[in-house]
Amino acid sequence: MARFTKSRVEQASSVSTSPVLTVVAAPSGPISHSPLPRPAPNMAERYDRLAALTIRVPDAAVGRLAIRDAARLRCMLPELAHKTEVSRTRAVARFIALEAITHGGQVAPRAAFKRQAVDRYIGQVGLSSERGLRELRTVLYETGRLLHPREYPAARVLPAPRFKREPAATAEQVRYWQSLVGGVPTALGQQLQTLLDLCLGVGARPSDLRHLRGRDIQQIPVRGTGQVTAVTLPNLSGGSRVIPVFDPAIARRLRLRAAYVGPEHLLLTGGLVGERNLANRTSERLKRHGYETVSCSALRGRWILTLSDSVPAALLMQLADLVDIRVLADQRDRLRRYDLAEAAVLTSEVRY
Repeated sequence: MARFTKSRVEQASSVSTSPVLTVVAAPSGPISHSPLPRPAPNMAERYDRLAALTIRVPDAAVGRLAIRDAARLRCMLPELAHKTEVSRTRAVARFIALEAITHGGQVAPRAAFKRQAVDRYIGQVGLSSERGLRELRTVLYETGRLLHPREYPAARVLPAPRFKREPAATAEQVRYWQSLVGGVPTALGQQLQTLLDLCLGVGARPSDLRHLRGRDIQQIPVRGTGQVTAVTLPNLSGGSRVIPVFDPAIARRLRLRAAYVGPEHLLLTGGLVGERNLANRTSERLKRHGYETVSCSALRGRWILTLSDSVPAALLMQLADLVDIRVLADQRDRLRRYDLAEAAVLTSEVRY
């Protein structure tokens, strides 16, 4: 069956900047569709954002179906910055649409992502730079690997060197960041206070911040304790964990913030939906006002060290979503030292 040639594809500058791919030929037959399964419920918001994108192709119906399939494929991969998500979804959708138009309107991503078709497309699309070509190959191979894992080489991952994590925040650093809340514009101060409370109160990671909404902060009845303020955070491996807030002042502020924002994001302001790293945006605004930037990792480290003084290692790993305790080994000089009497008391109830 005939394939397209270079003259049928509009020259694009790169994967990330080329907004459209225009195909001269129109579908020769009716549109049919071999859809992919819908994303999991926890990906609904991400899918809706990506499925609302558009591309310009001769047949709008083909374009819409291609975008939907590209959005579903994108939701099978780790989430990246919003701009990157948009450019990669559009790159995949343009490829699916072009294959559909070339083959008479059959929108079939599984068939389109055969390795031979992808390599032919990469060779003929005519990107203007070697970097753009590498980016396009990375995007299409990454997506093709989802549908045909045996046809694509495994992604090349170099072993990461062992490095020490950022040290936990000191008491002086915490006091400094807390002192900034009242000295910056009101909106920035509210955002900074919420960021401090989430990282120092429940050990939120920077990546957690873009997901948190008012409903993730709840009052939970606990027998013998009464009402406990708890925050639900996502785990790295999927699922979630519920973390009690042990500091009464932080718990009160988080409850007030949750009541104020309702179902909306706890930190998002100015329409930054999908922003990958809200901690960086807050730090950038602080820097523009002449202040030192805030470190979520250092605050989370402080929370972990504080917990390590009082809770068993198993509970610490559960609450902090840790896969190992290297975070403590890297800062062993800051851990509490127990004498023999304390060790004897703490181990007196241990039973095999």
